[in-house]
Amino acid sequence: MKLFEIKQQKQTAAGCIFLAKNSGKLLIARRGDDVDEPGTWGTWGGSLNNGESPKAAAEREAREETGFEGKMWLKPIWTFKHHSGFEYHTFIATVEDEFRPILNWENKDAKWVSYGKWPAPLHSGFSELLKHAADKLS
Repeated sequence: MKLFEIKQQKQTAAGCIFLAKNSGKLLIARRGDDVDEPGTWGTWGGSLNNGESPKAAAEREAREETGFEGKMWLKPIWTFKHHSGFEYHTFIATVEDEFRPILNWENKDAKWVSYGKWPAPLHSGFSELLKHAADKLS
């Protein structure tokens, strides 16, 4: 693997928030103790694999972190761009019904919440998402 590919892989990440059609609630994650900003609430996601699109990465990460195997429809809602070159692509992952996630080591809790009924503390990236894309989540 070329150095540029490794560098690029570390600079781009993607994730999602689930939206259940049956309830209108959003599923968010509480980050585990061994990740950045532990204990905060936010999206499901992580780094892109080599050659992977942000949409594919968001779906892969969501499935890995929740164990969800059903149908989901992903729609881009916002991309955070940092002056360092880091980008985080966020999607809304619509599913038919609420489900009970099977968490991996990256998260220690999950909640289906109504828009605006956010648990605390929020991940800094999730707070930014709410500032820039609230109209796409509510």
